Amino acid sequence: MVFEGSFFLIRPITIDDNENDYFAVMDNLDGNGNPKYPNHTLKQNLIDLGYHQKEMQKKASFTYSIRDSDDRTCIGCLYIYPCDNSDYDVEISFWLRSSYVNTLNRFTQEIQTWIASVWPFKNVKYA
Repeated sequence: MVFEGSFFLIRPITIDDNENDYFAVMDNLDGNGNPKYPNHTLKQNLIDLGYHQKEMQKKASFTYSIRDSDDRTCIGCLYIYPCDNSDYDVEISFWLRSSYVNTLNRFTQEIQTWIASVWPFKNVKYA
């Protein structure tokens, strides 16, 4: 399932996204401007993407690559996971590259609209 937003698109992530995703992960900064995962390697990223791809094949969880509108650059990831809290159907989280932080509100609104209109979830926990 692919979704096209106003300045982005999301599509299922695969191991073929490894290098592009890795550079986005390394640009995902904490509140102090430091990489959130400073010791993360390209090889570790490939393992992570393989896990996400397999989980998606099993329909156990869903991980999407958030891309710029021409699908050339990874600008973040969106995760749809089962929720431990029985009050919710799923837990949804995402991150964006530091250079896209100014789009956070617009992105959040568009994703929430997409989830509500396309997915069968009634109670979503946004993390």
